[in-house]
Amino acid sequence: MGMTMSNRLPSALLCIHSTSSRFITTLVLIFSSFIPRPASAQMRVIRANLSSANGGQQSMAGVDEAVQNAVTDFERHSERGEWQKAFRVLDNLPVEKRVGMLPTGDGFLIPAETRLWQMLVNVNAEGRAAFRLFHEPNAKKLYSKLESELAANDPQVTTTARAIYDQYFITSFGDDAANLLGDVAFERGEFAEAITRWKSILDYHTDTNIPLPRILVKTAAAYVASGRAREASSLFSQLKQQYPSELVKIAGKEVNAADYVSHLVSNMSKAAEAAVASTRFDLPPGALQPAWRVQYLSSKGRVSLQQAVASNSYYQSGLETVVPNSAADSERVYVNWMGVIFAVEVSTGKLAWRTDSFDKVPPHFAEMQQGRVDLGQYSIQVVGDRVVTTALPLDRLNYWQPPIPLTCWNAKTGEKHWSLGGEQGGQQSYLGLLYPFQDHLLVISHAQQQSSMTLGAISLANGVNKWSISLGTFEGKNNPYSGGRIFSVPEVSEVGNQLCLMNQSGLVLRISPEEKKVLGQFVMYEQKTTTDGDNYYYSDTPLPEEKRFHTRGRMLVRDGVLLIKEVGKSELYCVDMESQKVVWKRPTTSSSMIVDADDQHVYLMNSELSAYDRATGKLHWSIRLPVSGGGLSLASSGDSVFVATQRGIYELHQQDGRVARIVRTGQTDSSGISMRVVGNHLVTVTNYDVTGYQLSKPEPPKSETTTSK
Repeated sequence: MGMTMSNRLPSALLCIHSTSSRFITTLVLIFSSFIPRPASAQMRVIRANLSSANGGQQSMAGVDEAVQNAVTDFERHSERGEWQKAFRVLDNLPVEKRVGMLPTGDGFLIPAETRLWQMLVNVNAEGRAAFRLFHEPNAKKLYSKLESELAANDPQVTTTARAIYDQYFITSFGDDAANLLGDVAFERGEFAEAITRWKSILDYHTDTNIPLPRILVKTAAAYVASGRAREASSLFSQLKQQYPSELVKIAGKEVNAADYVSHLVSNMSKAAEAAVASTRFDLPPGALQPAWRVQYLSSKGRVSLQQAVASNSYYQSGLETVVPNSAADSERVYVNWMGVIFAVEVSTGKLAWRTDSFDKVPPHFAEMQQGRVDLGQYSIQVVGDRVVTTALPLDRLNYWQPPIPLTCWNAKTGEKHWSLGGEQGGQQSYLGLLYPFQDHLLVISHAQQQSSMTLGAISLANGVNKWSISLGTFEGKNNPYSGGRIFSVPEVSEVGNQLCLMNQSGLVLRISPEEKKVLGQFVMYEQKTTTDGDNYYYSDTPLPEEKRFHTRGRMLVRDGVLLIKEVGKSELYCVDMESQKVVWKRPTTSSSMIVDADDQHVYLMNSELSAYDRATGKLHWSIRLPVSGGGLSLASSGDSVFVATQRGIYELHQQDGRVARIVRTGQTDSSGISMRVVGNHLVTVTNYDVTGYQLSKPEPPKSETTTSK
């Protein structure tokens, strides 16, 4: 086996520290001077070439016929034990042909090169022996080159290591290459990549001479750094059972491997418990009295809204039940109301700033009701001292499908820092996706009236586009009243320093921001071959729940897995994109939306709040609530779940959904309400005002109370 490099590569030196506010895991790899830092990857655009959302197979650029033939031929020869012929098939397949995506089952697609690698490492013992007989000399030659590059501090070392890993993993040198690549990825903060490399040793190279406890500890550390406590706990159990006395060197000291991983997991659990404790609150007894209130839609404006809705008997957009999107930091709540952005001081209720007069909006209600706006597009996000919005261009509503600009404001003063797109920005339009990532903001944009979408990373400092990835076309739906096109806003989540993007048309992409390419896909369903139009909703016909509650597709990350639910579809998914596995799938109502998830439940809401088991997807409980419009949300504290409704705030028992009490708020005339806890205030946003309620400090647990003598 390749002992030389294994001995020369020291194990990761792992350090952790915590703060009182939250647990911060810092994992630092210290390499000997002969290990070079890889050259910075050059930014480049990867063409995903996804087919349009209105039909056909939603896959990456077509797989070359040579790849398809190679897969078929390799499987045929492998089944017959014709190993020389099987391996020759892969040897004769040029690298430039190994592109596109191949299915792996259960709706997953992965890059062709990854699929070919999986076929190779899954051959039986006879196949492995044959492969080593044929390819050990070539692997040894590359390994010698790798050793020379390490000694010379050559940045090409990672390229050579990848070549060994990709082409000769099941030789004697593949484990060393995987270990090195895992160390480099870990040092760069690419924890998902590090996990993949180290797990490949555990799963496919069990005859390695690298001590398995060392690999298990490093993999567990990467899981902890990725926020995946369950996987780290599983590796702790493996260490405890199989290697209870094994030692590993951490920061120059030998420690028990199982105890060290237990320490990592324990600190992570304590951090999670501290985070939960910091958000605990109690509602005071009796009715809630507002500490302050900011009314952005006046009584006169509400009459104008009612008249605009009533005057159009052919189309209903749900304008009367929409609650504007909002965001918050520790000091202010920021609201994006139909193109007017404003901030409210949480401690006093003072209007800190606004971008325009509130009275500017009501005169445009008739135009909005005629289908001139897409209510799901107007988002707001606060990142540090910046507030970023995609806002309704009020002055351009008389134009057909005016482009939506992306604008950055100073969070404290409301001063505009920069703006992209819109009429003055090259007719570029931005969807409502605003996702902070590193020091950038991830956004999706398209040319006006065009459906070709691009994912871009925008600098928060100056609005410069740092990199972009083409996502192909999102056809969306046609508005039958205005003739405009309605795009559903995609969802983005981060899993182990990789991105997952749900396009709201049955497809989830796994994207590497470092490599600027798509690493895999999960197809939930095949989109229809025709573009659906948004239906007419006549004034005397009740709105469907999707319109009334303004529900949307959501994707959350918990313990490294995705919780996915699209509006209009009746399936709730729990998906592990890394291992390409559907953990569970459960039926639910098509109009429901994911509103939150805790350590026990996934919560879905429409006219009912339903709690599904996080581990199995089993429905635990469901309760109908008097909600009447948008803003669906909840807040958790201790063993209770709180939901704001027209009748007041419902406090429900987390375990079974029973109503503990209803706290009256007096907001009985709202048509939609959202809620969040900011500091010592509960803040609600309705379809006409923003209100703050003073919260009580939670009672300490009885075990912590002391009695003076």
